[in-house]
Amino acid sequence: MERSRVYVDSREGRNKKLIEELRKFEDLEVLIRALPTDMLLSGERGVVLIERKTISDFISSVEDRRIWSQVKALK
Repeated sequence: MERSRVYVDSREGRNKKLIEELRKFEDLEVLIRALPTDMLLSGERGVVLIERKTISDFISSVEDRRIWSQVKALK
């Protein structure tokens, strides 16, 4: 069975706690790369893109309508 990989955007990679928590999963390889989104999870079943948001950032994204360009980028 192939290990799944999570690619973490280099800006998110500064979050040491996030990286430490991800590395606790033995069957998950954690790689830091420049990405257009916060994280990309790649495994046997395909690819999942993840955009992390705080509540205030989410509200701000909706108010200034940039949420739609972010959703489009994930699509």
